[in-house]
Amino acid sequence: MDDVPRSVSVLAELFAGLGNANRLATLLGLYRGESVAAIADTVPITEQGVRQHADRLVEAGLVYRPETADELYAVTPLGVFFAVFVEEHQDAVLRVVDAVDEAEEQARAEYEEAPLAEETRERVVTERKWALVEEELADELQQLQEAARQSETDEN
Repeated sequence: MDDVPRSVSVLAELFAGLGNANRLATLLGLYRGESVAAIADTVPITEQGVRQHADRLVEAGLVYRPETADELYAVTPLGVFFAVFVEEHQDAVLRVVDAVDEAEEQARAEYEEAPLAEETRERVVTERKWALVEEELADELQQLQEAARQSETDEN
């Protein structure tokens, strides 16, 4: 990854560490102070599976194994950052995902009877879907972009 900026490669590795629903649930559970057994009760894997995901989080630098604590795992400051980020933004992300799903249904319905080749229909539906999402989320997208620009200005 020599040609990729460091920031991109670091983030890619961190997101890879979080790239599994059970692993993300494990991070969030550990962040909330839950035991491995309690986390295993909330996900469709065993305690051993939770430990395996926690070990992957250790590799990613999001969790560590304390030397002297009674706990098997503890969340690193970087892990805390990601856990807080997810908890603060998960509702917004889910709203966007729901908007995409609804827009796709609407776009498919609009073009269901159109006399188009299947490949053309898929391209048209995809383009319409994203136009509908952009319309629905225009205000939120603008706020996000303005916040990002403000953050860049603050950093400089």
